[in-house]
Amino acid sequence: MLIFIGFGDKELDKIKKYIDASDIFSINSASKAVSLGEIINNIEKYAGDGTWHMQKFVLMHGLTNQDIKNVLSVFKQLGMKDVIFATTTPTSLNWTLQHLLDELVEEHEYFKKRRAR
Repeated sequence: MLIFIGFGDKELDKIKKYIDASDIFSINSASKAVSLGEIINNIEKYAGDGTWHMQKFVLMHGLTNQDIKNVLSVFKQLGMKDVIFATTTPTSLNWTLQHLLDELVEEHEYFKKRRAR
């Protein structure tokens, strides 16, 4: 399962040419206050317009290492940059989506600054 946040329809259409569309979900802004585990278990309930965040995220759940490599390769092929990728963990499944996104943005900014040195 791939959860997309911050992507528009045109971007998703490009991605769906390379990744099975049945594995791709955009989730609505109402999901921010809900745990990631709840979202995953009830994805149809939270599916919707994912353009509500300025940052682009791809949350990967239940993928093999090879699947993850394939996803990253597609983004590299398409030239899509400044995307935050994350896999789910037992801990992150209990966090609200907003808490997870805040943590991911903070880590992303930290590593961006370190690379700029």
